Amino acid sequence: MTRLLTLSCILLALATFAVMSDQSNLIVSSSTPQISNPGDEFMVRISIEKGTLKKGAVLQQILPAGFTASAIENEGSQFYFENQMVRFVWDNMPDKTVLVVAYLIKTDVTLAEGFKKIDGTFICAQDNSTSQTSLPTNTIYITNDFPVSTAKEFAGNSGNIHLLRSIEEKKGELSKGYRITIDVDNENEVGSASWIDQIPAGYSVEINAANNASFNQHGTLLKFHWKEMPAEKIWSFSYTIFPSKESGLEENPSLQGIMVYGSDESIKTFMPTGSVIPKTSGAALVASVPTGAALANPPVENTSETGTEMTEQTETQNQVTGSSAKEEVSASAGPANSMMPNVQRGIYYRVQIAATKRSPTRDSEFFEKRFNISRPVDMVEQDGWKKYCIGTFSRFEPAKSFERETREHITDAFVVAYRDGQRIPVAEAMETLSLSLNQ
Repeated sequence: MTRLLTLSCILLALATFAVMSDQSNLIVSSSTPQISNPGDEFMVRISIEKGTLKKGAVLQQILPAGFTASAIENEGSQFYFENQMVRFVWDNMPDKTVLVVAYLIKTDVTLAEGFKKIDGTFICAQDNSTSQTSLPTNTIYITNDFPVSTAKEFAGNSGNIHLLRSIEEKKGELSKGYRITIDVDNENEVGSASWIDQIPAGYSVEINAANNASFNQHGTLLKFHWKEMPAEKIWSFSYTIFPSKESGLEENPSLQGIMVYGSDESIKTFMPTGSVIPKTSGAALVASVPTGAALANPPVENTSETGTEMTEQTETQNQVTGSSAKEEVSASAGPANSMMPNVQRGIYYRVQIAATKRSPTRDSEFFEKRFNISRPVDMVEQDGWKKYCIGTFSRFEPAKSFERETREHITDAFVVAYRDGQRIPVAEAMETLSLSLNQ
């Protein structure tokens, strides 16, 4: 055993990334389930297409805290698990051209919810050189929201749903945000669905298009849930994140998300590759433009609940900065190419900035050019009025704070409330939420 440990240390120390004659034939792949409950067990399987490699080698992976490992299949190697590192050590590799090793991971029952990553390397020796190959990163979502241990598990993106996540930069005068859009291609899946995305710390969130989902946020985890998936084959949803003014945030932080769908008896998952927020480029988001909407000259009007109209003079004198407020979010805004917001479930608050009976429909580009509003603007028709709102909040306090910020530029902006996409009095919303919290 001492000789094997010494060999592994030498291989680690002498890794020079030299290109070996048959390095192009080396393929290392690994697989894990994409979701697990705390306290559960799952298998990590690693395939090594090694070609003609025969001498010593080390396969190693670093496990997150709360993971422990035990060997299942070692293909003639010595297995070690120390200091959160899994290692398979070969003095000489078997003659087989393809090796498959596996080990069992046990997760701690107290493991916190979130995404956990497993990275690793394969180091092999030939002649007087060594070569190091990085293993694919395995990401596992740890959660108690889904009964994984009692359902049929899927190791990867094996169902009939595929996702494409795109990120666009939104830059205003005082705030810079990023709109994340998830396009879903559903061949024939039915049942419920949840999308969980982990955003960087220090960002606040606004929902742009929930597509009939309920939404909540737990720390840096954003959760959309559909009791029944939209019936369309192609559908999408989106949100925008804004950095807080005080935080010194990294230039291009990464995102990690997963779609969990199906039923409790048959859970399926799709995890897109990790996305990186683009570096600052000054590019703006695609404006939400309603089909056939005019961007021309008639004045926009604004009303409070009493129906007071906003005049052309008031409209000209007040400029909205669109600066970011610290907020807790739970609502919808409009999808790209439409000012009409998708329905958002539950109770939430918004800030109304304008309303009109006479003027043509306006879009986000109009408000951005005229008032310098960098946030998405939605229009809802109610009792003959076109009402325009910004901001989406699950609590009244951040909505009121955002109203005060907005009223510095549009003096009659005010907070409004919705339940399942329908306008309700603010007092009713506050009373309902207060009762639900006390139950």
